Amino acid sequence: AGQFKVNLAGSNAGTMYGSGLYFAESVTKSDEYTGWAPDEVFVQGASHEKANGTYQRHGSVYAHKDSKNTSAIFYDDFWKLSISGKTSGNDYEFEYEEAREFPRGRAMEWKSKDGQHSCSVTKSTNDLRCLLLCRVSLGHVLYNDDQRPNGFELGREVLEGRYDSIMGDREKTVGTHREFIVYSADAVYPNYVLFYRRVY
Repeated sequence: AGQFKVNLAGSNAGTMYGSGLYFAESVTKSDEYTGWAPDEVFVQGASHEKANGTYQRHGSVYAHKDSKNTSAIFYDDFWKLSISGKTSGNDYEFEYEEAREFPRGRAMEWKSKDGQHSCSVTKSTNDLRCLLLCRVSLGHVLYNDDQRPNGFELGREVLEGRYDSIMGDREKTVGTHREFIVYSADAVYPNYVLFYRRVY
């Protein structure tokens, strides 16, 4: 449990119920927060033909399959296309705009900062995702079904010792899923690592 870093809470998602560790009883809810990076992606329609083609994943960077081509896609913090090694200037810097789901994959759109050029990246759906199945000790639970909960005040109720965890009943409030939040890594035991692929 010591591998859970509460201080990173909210770095990749929201903190509706304060800066804690969020868990769900529904795999559908947990799946919303999984990321994926396929081994290959395909670029089309960039402002320079050199950017078109197949890119292979190497760590947090996709490099063009042609070793002589220095174009790359960075996705560690956000998706960004660098054409021919140039990452500045209106003609070369592309920023991620949106992603759209298709039956056979996902198309991601970029536009250059001057708005003159655009391109898309198509990724197959043969993507491997990962979930942690955990045992969580909730203790004395603070129930909340507010439409717009005050995360700071709710978190303080736990941190000051009046409760051990929070259960946010979003199922009742907005028809989605219940969320369970603890504020100590000692309350969590990672039981299984689950690898899976979505079936569309």
